[in-house]
This record gives sequence, C-alpha cells and structure tokens, in this order.
Amino acid sequence: VNLAILLRSQGELDEAISLLQEAARLSPEEPTARVNLASTLLEAGRFAEARASAEQAIALRDDGAARTLLLTVAVIENDAALERQQMEWARASSDPRQSLPMLLRVAMYRGQLTEAERLLGEVERVFGAANLWSVVGELRGAVAI
Repeated sequence: VNLAILLRSQGELDEAISLLQEAARLSPEEPTARVNLASTLLEAGRFAEARASAEQAIALRDDGAARTLLLTVAVIENDAALERQQMEWARASSDPRQSLPMLLRVAMYRGQLTEAERLLGEVERVFGAANLWSVVGELRGAVAI
C-alpha cells in the first residue's frame, strides 16, 4: 500500500491501481487497500470502479474515509440519492471526527460559507481537543475562509 501511495503521488496511477488491487486481493478483510484504491481510481477518473471499491471498504469498516469518497463520486456524477445517503450517514454519526470533515466539504462545495465557517469552528474544537492540529490545518487550508 505504501509503494502504491508513493507511485500515486508521482502520477503513476495505473501502477498504483495495480498494486492496490493486489493488496486488496491478498488482504480481503482489510479495508485500507480498498479505500486507497477508491481514492486512486477517483483521481484516475474511473468513478464507477471508485464507487465499488469504496462500497467494499464500507462493508468491511464503515467510516468517514470511504464515505467521503462515495460523497465525492456522488457530487461528480450528480447522483442525488448517493449524496443524500452519505449526508444522512454523516449527520447520524456519533463520532464528529468522522462526520465534520465531510459536512464541511459539502458546505464549501455548495457555497454555504456561513455554514462552512461554523463547521470549521467545530472542527477546531473537536480535533484541537484531541490534539490533532494537523487535521485542523489541512481542513483550514482546503477551506481558506
């Protein structure tokens, strides 16, 4: 998986995809390879495959990483039902570290800047309390409010 991430960062998407597919095959119970595969497929513009890989990852461990990838596919493909499903999951999540980044990104995508600013404050409170300031910095940089 690490080599695939390195290859992806160098733009070698096809090689990264091959390695991640092999990692998923070798560890069928581990969702990490599938999440990374979904992300790489998404970057390669292979949306249907990205969706399938994210759904497989969710079947193994339902978390914000795979849900965020599904939300991205939903927005790109204008799939309102899939988007609604991911947003319902985020709103119902008992762990704000899983849901807040997702809700923040959607607010930004929708141009809801007041809501994005409110959510960013929540991100700072939740992630700061857990001493995860690198996440706060990453999301703040993505939002640039």
